[in-house]
Amino acid sequence: MKKGLTTMPAPKVTFSGLPRLTSAVSGLTVDDVRKLDFSKLDGAVKEAWPVDTSAIRRQFHGVLRPAAIAELRAATSSIRGIQKSAGIRSVFKVIERADSPAELRRFESLAKGFGDRTAGVIRLFGKGAIWLGDLILEIVAAILIAIAWCFGAAWTAISFLLKVRRLPWSRLV
Repeated sequence: MKKGLTTMPAPKVTFSGLPRLTSAVSGLTVDDVRKLDFSKLDGAVKEAWPVDTSAIRRQFHGVLRPAAIAELRAATSSIRGIQKSAGIRSVFKVIERADSPAELRRFESLAKGFGDRTAGVIRLFGKGAIWLGDLILEIVAAILIAIAWCFGAAWTAISFLLKVRRLPWSRLV
């Protein structure tokens, strides 16, 4: 970034476009400034200060890694989803606690499930709120596995006892 900024040529202002720029500035109204509508200045600024965007693009080529840009896109889409589902207060709570875009996606799914209550859940459980669903799933899976194991053990014991009970009778016959 430093290399791109230091080797970039200074912008060239053309004086032939300044009269149009000054007339465009004088044509602005108070309402335009209040609404931050500077669309009347657009053509005049481009004429007075021509910018070669392709040269700037070449100057800063390779400064940002594509992976970093992809992470930034993922993070912004997750934040947008949290804001739509749970509101701006939840967004600030999530930003305080999330360390990666993957955690932001998990918080987004949490926000879809809890809605407006997301900020309270995050305040109560902190970062553990995104792992709470996994914890509940693991507990339910452990209970089901324990029930299945007990059923299998009972089945094996009953089967064994029935076979043992038949053993003496089969020798006598």
